[in-house]
Amino acid sequence: MLKLLLFFIPFLTAFTAWVTAWVLIGLVIYPLRPRRVLGVTVHGFLISYQDEIATTIAGAFASQLGSGKIQVLDQRALNNLRPVIEQHLDTFLRVKIKEKLPVIATFIGESTIVKLKEGMLEEIEILLPEVITRYTSSLSTDPSVTGKISGLIASYPPEAIEEMLGPKLASVRKKVPVIFAFAGLILGIVISLLALFLHPII
Repeated sequence: MLKLLLFFIPFLTAFTAWVTAWVLIGLVIYPLRPRRVLGVTVHGFLISYQDEIATTIAGAFASQLGSGKIQVLDQRALNNLRPVIEQHLDTFLRVKIKEKLPVIATFIGESTIVKLKEGMLEEIEILLPEVITRYTSSLSTDPSVTGKISGLIASYPPEAIEEMLGPKLASVRKKVPVIFAFAGLILGIVISLLALFLHPII
């Protein structure tokens, strides 16, 4: 009888670990709203700690932004902005300057416009990354910025979190319980072997 019990221990621990994994994964989000179960308030982990998680993420983001580790504007982004900048410069030199400074505009020909645009574009490409870097660095010390980021995350609807994490949790639900069950099986085998070793008369 005892030998039969020791034989079933690995399967029992594997099943227990498998069920535990399913429960833990479910409790990450569910229930979305607080519920009373046997006198205890049950709430999804992410939802119940949403405010604290939001504050932590906002603080970490602001810190990384201020340290310069997050590059807001790289060369590729600058290249994407170049056509827009060129268009605005062209409009300024060809249209707006005639409206604001008509006397000077009469002395500016096509070749002058091209040279002015090229020179201004070069200066903007040098100045823009520096301006944005300084601006983002100042954001890290501005409490209103971290407050806005934290507020956006904290006010994110639980239903939207469920919808966003649903597909990701689906794959986790498949893999994690299997890993837990395998670990439980190994643990059960070890327990059974130890029991047989310590009590060989069984």
